[in-house]
Amino acid sequence: MPSAQILAPDPAERLAVRSALFERLRLAAGDRLAVVFDRGRAPEAAWLAATARAGGVAVRLLAADGWSPVRTGRQVVGALAGLRGEGPAAREAAFFLCADPLDHAVLRLPSSLVAVQLPVPDWEEPALRAARLADLCARTAAAAAVRVGTGDGAELLLRPSADRPPRVEDGPAEPGRVHQLPGGHLHCPVGAADGEFRADGLIRINRPTRLGGSLRERPVTLELSDGRVTRLRCADPVLLGLLERAVTVHRLERLTAVRCRPVGGPPQVTLRLAVDPGHPYSTASAGLRISLGAAASWTTEPEHREAP
Repeated sequence: MPSAQILAPDPAERLAVRSALFERLRLAAGDRLAVVFDRGRAPEAAWLAATARAGGVAVRLLAADGWSPVRTGRQVVGALAGLRGEGPAAREAAFFLCADPLDHAVLRLPSSLVAVQLPVPDWEEPALRAARLADLCARTAAAAAVRVGTGDGAELLLRPSADRPPRVEDGPAEPGRVHQLPGGHLHCPVGAADGEFRADGLIRINRPTRLGGSLRERPVTLELSDGRVTRLRCADPVLLGLLERAVTVHRLERLTAVRCRPVGGPPQVTLRLAVDPGHPYSTASAGLRISLGAAASWTTEPEHREAP
């Protein structure tokens, strides 16, 4: 986004920013906000902060620590504590203008904190966003299969569930996770899946662990057959060990759904793996979920083709 647009945003961009702050984050006068930005995104951060302050929100601007998400998380907590002072109780939130995918647990943010992230400079007016998602949902619902392409030539052929149609999901951000912007995504239940998926975006695990966060330096490749994970590859031995144990011991091997979130470039596609409900390792592992994401192509196919 050119700097002129940042300093003098058009009406659609202003509406998109206000929607992110006051509808997605549900901020109101008296609330507190930490805005964290990567190098080169200070003008956008200043514009965002000015919009929030005009709505009566107390704001602190912070430069992200590019080397340590933990230190970035500490900065956020400290900044919000500084804004708090002796003031009355209020909602607190964080807005990240950062390229690398972020995870709430890795940042070590309080579970009560609401956070959103805009990885790319893609302010999008809410009505336009809704139209794009509605079109994506209609095309996917009418398709016999979806071909998802990721890095290194990996390709995954998905067959949507016959009895659970795809749907658009949205809604305000809730505490306990970093929600990705622009808001809204297509949720597609999966009937079957065959091929490979190379995840180099975000990994989320619904268990207390510091192994979540960005996969950029430790991509994971999954091989699937008939919707089940058959092989995992990852250069990080610790992460690979955790995932292999989840699959082989806890039986987290089933691809239950795929999420597609269109952004400025290739859509962000996330696989959600779950434990087979008929064969859990234990009652404790029955609710285990792991999500792995990547920038990917999303090609709907009107007729069935054989898996790669």
